Amino acid sequence: MKKKINRFNLTHQLIGPLGGAVIFGLVACSSLQPVAEFGKNASAIAGYPEVAADYPASLQRQRLYEQNDQSVNDESIAARKRDAKRLRDAQEILEAYARALGALAADDLIDYDKQLDALNKSLVNAKFATSSQTEGYAKIAKFGLQLGTDIYRRNKIRQLIATYNPYVQKATNNLTTIVEKGYLTGIAGEKILLQKYVAGPAAKSTQETEGLPGIINIVSAEQTDMLEKKEQNGRALANGMRAFAKGHQELANNIGKVSFKETLSVARDYAGQLRDILKSFRS
Repeated sequence: MKKKINRFNLTHQLIGPLGGAVIFGLVACSSLQPVAEFGKNASAIAGYPEVAADYPASLQRQRLYEQNDQSVNDESIAARKRDAKRLRDAQEILEAYARALGALAADDLIDYDKQLDALNKSLVNAKFATSSQTEGYAKIAKFGLQLGTDIYRRNKIRQLIATYNPYVQKATNNLTTIVEKGYLTGIAGEKILLQKYVAGPAAKSTQETEGLPGIINIVSAEQTDMLEKKEQNGRALANGMRAFAKGHQELANNIGKVSFKETLSVARDYAGQLRDILKSFRS
């Protein structure tokens, strides 16, 4: 088990009580909260599990309407299962990375190391990188025995963003493609079938008779609401990760070239966008 280093005591021993108090003040008065919020909000969105879990099931549900064409055959469902794994892989990479970024900015260095390990493992599992590559990334990103002052953490944030930005962009592209061109297209098709074979006939029947058609209409309304919820949450996942990737690319393009105050302003803006998207998920 890792032993947590008390960096204030270590500083106190190395440079004396007065110097220790000064550096502790720099750490305690951290200005990195916008970056912490950016990572925290992104990780909450990236970790949403229901789209990947429902991805093959969407095609399987279409068989209930006696659809038996090529779009819902066994081969198509098997392809959906493979894509669902690719989606989970992308989400694991993005969630672990965003958690690591948030932990670093929040000065939670124990969790930072843990999330970096999870991130590098996810990159290897998804075949985005090799073990030897991720070992090199870890040497760049981890702290070692350095004192985690605010200025030092800023430099580590720069290194983290620059090192992992290509993987953030690739994972986001995989995620949005699968969700928008696969999952949401499937949900739209399912809504058409529901309207054609259940909702439309049921609504017409309840105007003429009572009993079973009325019950079917209630079930139809529940199914419609369920599909609209799935659609809304799928869009929130894709939109959230697209906003995260866009903000991250902007940070990668400018970090080290502009003042850190401007960097924090970018992080704050995108953290706010992600917060709004989080609120759009339906439970």
